[in-house]
Amino acid sequence: MGHSLMDEQRRHRSWSVLLVSFMLITPFTAKLAAADDLPSEQKPVQEVDAGGKKLLAAQGLYQRGLFKLAAQEYADFLSENPRHAQRTAALYALGLCQYRQDDFERAAALMASVLKDGRAGAL
Repeated sequence: MGHSLMDEQRRHRSWSVLLVSFMLITPFTAKLAAADDLPSEQKPVQEVDAGGKKLLAAQGLYQRGLFKLAAQEYADFLSENPRHAQRTAALYALGLCQYRQDDFERAAALMASVLKDGRAGAL
């Protein structure tokens, strides 16, 4: 059966929020990607805390296409580490997981949280 008009409007609103969020977040992620392009001898060596290890595990699940499991890892990380330095990145990744599972409303809400979190961190 076809989608109702309300479903279509909700989907359009979710897509609009995702698009705006992506456009606002892209400059931040470009800076992160540029840091990854440095040769390994120029990268600072950093200790990884327990929260960071959980994030690495979630990223591995995401890269293998296990979006539901990755989403659970990111959600666990956020609940266990509410003030971690990588909180905004985890929110963003969780939003991507929801998007990849076609849960556009949740993804849009998470991207809005990313924008709020990013602004708060910039103050």
